[in-house]
Amino acid sequence: MNGYFQLEIKDEAIYLQIIPPTEGGEYCKINDIISYLEFHNITGYNTVKIKRFLQSDRKVEVLLTASTVPVSGEELVVQISDDKMTAWAKFYAPFVGGRNMDKDNIKGALMAQGVTSGIKEEAIDGFLNKREYCVPILIAEGVAPEQGRDASIEYFFETDLRAKPQLNDDGSVDFHKLNGISHVAKDSILATLTPEVRGKAGCDVMGNVIAARDVKKLKLSIGKNMSYSKDRLSVVSDVDGHASLIDGKIFVSNTYEVAADVDSSTGDIEYNGNIMVKGNVRGGFSLKADGDIMINGVVEGATVIAEGDIIVGRGIQGMGRGILKAKGNVVTKFIENATVKAGMNITTEAILHSTVMAGDSILVTGRKGFVTGGKVSAYARIEAKTIGSAMGAETAISVGIDPEEKEMTQQYQKDMAQLQKDISRLEPAVKRAISMLKSGAKTPPDKLKQINTLVGQYRTFKKEYDEKEKTLYDMFEKEKLCKDPRICVNSKIYPGVKIVISECMYIVKETMQYCQFRKEGADVKMIGL
Repeated sequence: MNGYFQLEIKDEAIYLQIIPPTEGGEYCKINDIISYLEFHNITGYNTVKIKRFLQSDRKVEVLLTASTVPVSGEELVVQISDDKMTAWAKFYAPFVGGRNMDKDNIKGALMAQGVTSGIKEEAIDGFLNKREYCVPILIAEGVAPEQGRDASIEYFFETDLRAKPQLNDDGSVDFHKLNGISHVAKDSILATLTPEVRGKAGCDVMGNVIAARDVKKLKLSIGKNMSYSKDRLSVVSDVDGHASLIDGKIFVSNTYEVAADVDSSTGDIEYNGNIMVKGNVRGGFSLKADGDIMINGVVEGATVIAEGDIIVGRGIQGMGRGILKAKGNVVTKFIENATVKAGMNITTEAILHSTVMAGDSILVTGRKGFVTGGKVSAYARIEAKTIGSAMGAETAISVGIDPEEKEMTQQYQKDMAQLQKDISRLEPAVKRAISMLKSGAKTPPDKLKQINTLVGQYRTFKKEYDEKEKTLYDMFEKEKLCKDPRICVNSKIYPGVKIVISECMYIVKETMQYCQFRKEGADVKMIGL
């Protein structure tokens, strides 16, 4: 047992009794004595004299001062950690003749110092059974929150299919080696969902609740040609075909093949999978696919729309009315007099007098690698060998965030705030209504109609909120691509070309070579590659 000290009032003076340790315990420490004396406003003692007797092996009595103070009982001092997760108690012996603390006294002292939760009953009982003074005791301990686990989805097919053509040694682009399909077999598992696990809140020793972090929820979203497992935690393909992941939704399709041209012999084609055209797409006809579209020949003045990628082996001769739109990538030999829009990247060898837009980058590569005339825009990057022409063809090149999308982002945030208010307003009533229906209580027809209307409105608000949240998330992801938008010229750019980076515009005044354009502050700057 450790040594300790005790005060005694007698003969109009204060005496300090120093009790030595037993059974290998530690000697009393001077700091504990000084802190205790200061707390009781006892002064005039000789510290050197006290220190002389601390290592004594017998009980020693030292005169402190010729004054008196009220007799004090057993005392408790609490030290709370910075994170408020632990509280340590140190007990001090009563004055000779003073009262000992009982369990209620100890708990009251803890509460007086703010310790209300996680109090260790066994620590209090241990002290009461064997009183040890000037020894730190873990008297209370908070409960840390149990962190949950985010939901996760494991995909068993290639989800990042980017049609990237191979660049040959002579500078030309090989459009045959694209490998843009992820094949899946019937009855194969496409994805498995591991649901989220909610965490449990904790509490510190002062009774403050410590919340567990929010966990991310996910769900398996599927389209045609696949099924959920019985527990709805896996998705299985119903057909032999190919899988893709578009906007978080799994898509499986077969491929529709056109052996020759798309023309009057085929009519317009709309298909819920991939389309493979081995010939050309003639002017005036259209192709629409929920997957990818692959065309070996030329696209003339036609309309081609795909939820995935569009790959055109020989090029696009739009004749002023050709339109290509892909949510994924567009890869083509050339683009002339056409409108082309891709959600991701566009790769081609030449762009002539066309309107071309990409959600990520536009790469004009190969032997030619020129952009002449028209409007070409991308979120992150545009790269070409030559931009503009010596003949002064009107050419506009832009990168960066569209100001209209910025306004749309702000509006969506306002809309979501209002929707959240509406959801919070309806939620208690919806929960009461559902609880009443589950209880089996009789519900009049008019009341049931009101409940259905209420629940329908609540679900509409929730669905709209989720859709806007998804759109907003996609916008923020796109913004990440625009941290440093740039236009790279690998050979030459001609006078008259209009450069726009976000809201900043720059007109090229003279021929420049091997340069890039970036935004610096409110200006567009030209620097070397």
